[in-house]
Amino acid sequence: ALAPLAAAHGFLGKIVIDGKTYAGNEPGTGKGTPSAIQRVDTIDPLKGVDNVNLPCGSHAQPAALHADAAPGSNLSVFWTDAGGQNWPHRVGPVMTYMAACTGAADCASFNASNAQWFKIDQLGLQDAQSGLWWHNEFMQGRSLSMSIPENIAPGNYLLRSEIIALHLMPEPNGVEFYPACAQLSIAAPNTTTSSTTFASLTPNATVSFPGAYAANDAGIFAPGVFDTPVTYTFPGGTVSNVRSASDSAGTRDLDAKTTKAASGTQVPASLTASGVQAPANTTASTGASANGTATSAGAQPST
Repeated sequence: ALAPLAAAHGFLGKIVIDGKTYAGNEPGTGKGTPSAIQRVDTIDPLKGVDNVNLPCGSHAQPAALHADAAPGSNLSVFWTDAGGQNWPHRVGPVMTYMAACTGAADCASFNASNAQWFKIDQLGLQDAQSGLWWHNEFMQGRSLSMSIPENIAPGNYLLRSEIIALHLMPEPNGVEFYPACAQLSIAAPNTTTSSTTFASLTPNATVSFPGAYAANDAGIFAPGVFDTPVTYTFPGGTVSNVRSASDSAGTRDLDAKTTKAASGTQVPASLTASGVQAPANTTASTGASANGTATSAGAQPST
């Protein structure tokens, strides 16, 4: 069931912000419409942690538009295969970063190689006992939903969505990177109509691409991903203080509130909300670090 589909890869098909859709253009087709998603030249993955295309994908081109957003905006991300088919892979994490387009008029003229990325969201396993990853949601044609950080400063930003596919493990250099970027213009919050108090922060835990990953990182070279119960450590550092407040079910707390299966395996508290059955006889546990790695006894996959 976990065998990869031959020659099946994919790209960032669209993003939706506060109900407005920005469709991505399929690589290599010659067809296209103005979009906020930067276009890449292939649906194939990137290889190697030092690949110069890691910031935004293979030979990413500036987009014509910037998607309008605000602190706390609702964001949905859809990954797809060529020809409108569902995403084909199911093993590995999905991570979301942002970077301010500092020193440029907008993100279309910003060099992403100079970006200081801060991680706002990450999803790994849905069920460590069976080895089911959240990644599988894209195979079902569903989106990853989150919020733009409520404590982000106004300005122009790149949104970097990345899938790390691990289905070829344990082949040397078997990991596949699928990064993609969208250009956002984040307005100042409307303090006269919002019931939320917004106070912007300077992002911490920033990383650069390439540079954020090493070939021997536990989350990059991960030959044990098919050994259940699965344990996994996210690469790319911790989730920043400027972070999304919600997950695909609208319930994830990125300070890693979890439920604990009877076997001692840590699994996300929002399993049933995302269509996956949680193990029976679960009990609450909050023993985890800010990067989503469980710290209580037993098997300890990241959430």
